[in-house]
Amino acid sequence: MSTDTGKVLNPLTNRYIKKGGLKHKQLVADKILGLDHNTRGKNAVLAKGNKEILTTVKTSLATGSAIDKSKHNLSLRKNKLIKTRKAVGMLKSSESTKNATVECILNNRGLIRSKLSDEELTKLLDKIIDMKMMGKSVNVNSEYNELIELNAPTPTPTPTPPPTPLQTPADLDLSSIPANLRPPKLTRQIGRYKVLPIPTVYDSDDSDGYEASNDDFSDSDE
Repeated sequence: MSTDTGKVLNPLTNRYIKKGGLKHKQLVADKILGLDHNTRGKNAVLAKGNKEILTTVKTSLATGSAIDKSKHNLSLRKNKLIKTRKAVGMLKSSESTKNATVECILNNRGLIRSKLSDEELTKLLDKIIDMKMMGKSVNVNSEYNELIELNAPTPTPTPTPPPTPLQTPADLDLSSIPANLRPPKLTRQIGRYKVLPIPTVYDSDDSDGYEASNDDFSDSDE
């Protein structure tokens, strides 16, 4: 969707054209008159000759049914009888605009109850009505979703602080963290422990290295 309100999408070329410009006016007029825009300018010259002959031909065609007089005019230009499209009057243009607007609103009542702001709703309805005036429809769901995405707030990423040493396992990948900010990885040191046998000799403060024997615990007074 174009954000330029002065532009409107040409349904025949899918290119943006100036709103109110010649091409836009021609597309709207052709829709009001019920004429194919691709035939504009074709078979416009009906006859060639002097003025008297062309006037006779013009009168004959004007009174017959060969020309739809509600859509075309006949005029003499430089020894040529030209068939031109009727200009759309103000009353007919206003009536067509009103009908297109009412139809678009009735067919899209859900937009009125949507979460679009007044500005967004006006922009979307403006495009729907513009395309309707040129005889084309709009994918309303696609345009609605595009408006929501364009106006959605951009989430601010929350920076993740580098893990502290106590939170850093030995197998953590730190390649995404600058080297000067990388915490040291935890490593488990395997220590050596010396296991002593159960002691059989008991030391005391006054033993002076004396080793006990069975005779020391005899009941005799020898």
